[in-house]
Amino acid sequence: MMQINPHFLYNTLEVISGIADYEQVTQISDITQSLSKMLRYNIDLKSEEVRIAEEIDNCNNFFLILKSRFEDKLQVEQEIDREALPFKILKITLQPLIENAVKHGVEKKLGQATVLLEVKKDKDWIVIRIVDNGTGFDPEALEEFERFKHKSDTTFYEPAGGRKVGLKNVYLRLRILFGDQLDFAIRSVEGEGTAITIRFPAIPAK
Repeated sequence: MMQINPHFLYNTLEVISGIADYEQVTQISDITQSLSKMLRYNIDLKSEEVRIAEEIDNCNNFFLILKSRFEDKLQVEQEIDREALPFKILKITLQPLIENAVKHGVEKKLGQATVLLEVKKDKDWIVIRIVDNGTGFDPEALEEFERFKHKSDTTFYEPAGGRKVGLKNVYLRLRILFGDQLDFAIRSVEGEGTAITIRFPAIPAK
């Protein structure tokens, strides 16, 4: 199957950004630059482990694009502990969780939606929370995910198929890296919102 060269995409986005700058359309320039940075980050497969700071940078680019899409309907809040930034995390961990929050917390909600990203170092642990005030998980879907967690092991992960980014895959990838030291909890109330909390050892990134 024919594929588009990533460099062609980068160069095209740079052209669009340049035209937007020339025409003084700042929003288009900002969006294209953020999208270009996200593509580079997602496509680069050299390392699966990155510093938390890199994941936060990718999230900031994603948030800019989301804000352009939803405008005043979406309020983004971040509480980032700088002490957590040098420690390691798997690449493309936070973006899928934020996408999940947007799906359940923004797209289906009437009125303003809020998505909170909280990252902190708690002694020898990293704790990450993604919270939204949206419509919440369907109870059956949440129960199914809990069953999946309890029966899953590393044999379910198939990296040859490419980097998959669903909620289950995020859990499996983190479980492979941190083993039984990983805590991954979802608390959700229909009509009120969802909180995903991840806790794992604070290991310095290489």
